[in-house]
Amino acid sequence: ESQQNLLNTQNSLFAYMRQQEQIDQQLQITTYDAKHKDATVKALSDIPNAEIRRCIGKVYYQAEREEITNILKKDIAKAQNDLVTLQKTKQYVDQKAKETESKLTELLKQVQGEAEK
Repeated sequence: ESQQNLLNTQNSLFAYMRQQEQIDQQLQITTYDAKHKDATVKALSDIPNAEIRRCIGKVYYQAEREEITNILKKDIAKAQNDLVTLQKTKQYVDQKAKETESKLTELLKQVQGEAEK
């Protein structure tokens, strides 16, 4: 039974580690996206108020600079909120991984103690 418990705990630890990797990737992508949009907003501020084309998928449509700037600013705000949520999730998963690692260490000691008897 203790070996089964050990395997379950080990699988939980691996799951938390995979989750950590996924969250790190999401953080990296979201940060890059927000920085890219922020740089675009700054570049647009240097352009006079003319019609600008915006790409959505494979389609371009023409819009006023102010409209595109507002859309980008909303996207940046959403990305910043997503970053806060991802940071909180990362902290939670990190804590759970540490707890699971401690539990795994205790179970290993317990199994080794049983094997020595």
